Amino acid sequence: MGKLIRLNSGPKELELGDRTQNLQKRRENINKYLREIEARKKSLFRK
Repeated sequence: MGKLIRLNSGPKELELGDRTQNLQKRRENINKYLREIEARKKSLFRK
């Protein structure tokens, strides 16, 4: 129990920073993916 409390009282800021970075990366990847889909749709309709 003591160990758990010690871990939980650690720096939360680092954890939050990592989480926001991960969310940003995920959002960028999703946006990239959506852009690729849009580009494919456009190229399909041109033909």
